[in-house]
Amino acid sequence: MTPEEKIRQTNAMLDAIGEALREQGVTLDELIESGREIRGKLIEEQYGIKDIDSLSR
Repeated sequence: MTPEEKIRQTNAMLDAIGEALREQGVTLDELIESGREIRGKLIEEQYGIKDIDSLSR
């Protein structure tokens, strides 16, 4: 498989994922926010840090 074919295949897969999310009514902003929430929960569970924003102050 050529690099160009791999790129086309990857783009097709990403398009399919995007279409599935749109069909479910999920917006990009919602997806980003849910990822942020999940990462925050993981940080709290793994390291006991509850407010990650307070670390950068």
